[in-house]
Amino acid sequence: MNTIPIAASSAFDACEQINTHLKKYLDDGWTGGKAFALVDGWKNQYELSKDSMKMTLEFDLRLSLPNFHDSMEFTINSLMLCQPGAFQIMRNLRDEKPPYETKIWRGVLYWIVIGILVWYFWIRN
Repeated sequence: MNTIPIAASSAFDACEQINTHLKKYLDDGWTGGKAFALVDGWKNQYELSKDSMKMTLEFDLRLSLPNFHDSMEFTINSLMLCQPGAFQIMRNLRDEKPPYETKIWRGVLYWIVIGILVWYFWIRN
């Protein structure tokens, strides 16, 4: 079993590096199987299969762990990396504003428009 060292400045960066390695195999026809995060507190393991062959990729995260703001977020995200499009979803979530923030601004905008309409059609006349 090969152990690939990951030196990342954040949990997202670690997922990106792991995804880069996994993607090579997935693009070559390997299928993702079970994934294990922070095994023994320092490594991730991903089971891959192709035809009758099986392999496990292991990633050493000891250099990266001190830089993780939230190891739970890393755990959840890294377990999904063998799923199609998972990294793109992670990137979209990272780059977008939180959903609650967007909803608040929509609500504020809605009530401003309603207030203007009420003033224009009923109060002004």
